[in-house]
Amino acid sequence: MERILILGDGGHSLGIQESLLNLGYEKDWLGIVDPSEINTSLFGIRRIGRDEDLPKLAAEGWRRAVIGVGSVEDTGLRHRLADKLKDAGIELMTVIEPSASISRTVRTERGAYIARGALIQPDTAIGEMAIVNTGAVIEHNCSIGAYSHISSGAVLAGNVIVGDDTFIGAGSAIRQGIRIGNRCVIGAGSVVVKDIPEGCTAYGNPCRIRKGDKGNDPDHR
Repeated sequence: MERILILGDGGHSLGIQESLLNLGYEKDWLGIVDPSEINTSLFGIRRIGRDEDLPKLAAEGWRRAVIGVGSVEDTGLRHRLADKLKDAGIELMTVIEPSASISRTVRTERGAYIARGALIQPDTAIGEMAIVNTGAVIEHNCSIGAYSHISSGAVLAGNVIVGDDTFIGAGSAIRQGIRIGNRCVIGAGSVVVKDIPEGCTAYGNPCRIRKGDKGNDPDHR
């Protein structure tokens, strides 16, 4: 069985660690890379180095990795870690938790993570390094951009487009046909019934733009 690196050892990493174990990977074939000296893995997965050790680990035969660092407003760290893996010649892998329900027509790009209980319907595209977290529902014909994060319990109706580097908060609901731009943050529990332009922070029911381009949001107060 191939050996897999897991970058990061926080809460998001724990979900990925368990998903890999559920997929049949033995813990001895998994290794955690993290700058901290304290191993917080609940699953007995050993810590084998820091970020600067990636070239050495690649030479030792660690050729695939998953990034176990989540993101809310800033995806910069995930981008930097992906660049370090590329420079070391280590391939990003996609992880789909076995308990997720994924249509056979869903398209996933490298580095994506689909967590426990997620439901993704036909003809949906999940971009590079995107996260579809626990219990999220993504209906048919949606598109989730690179490095975007669909949080736990969020529901996207059909034909929703989410841009790159965008965060959809837990429990949010996105009406069918909505477009949300790049680098947006949608607060938890929001109900999105209008398009959100790129670079905006928005939240509420109905969801209103609180920071960014308010020109397309006549209801903003």
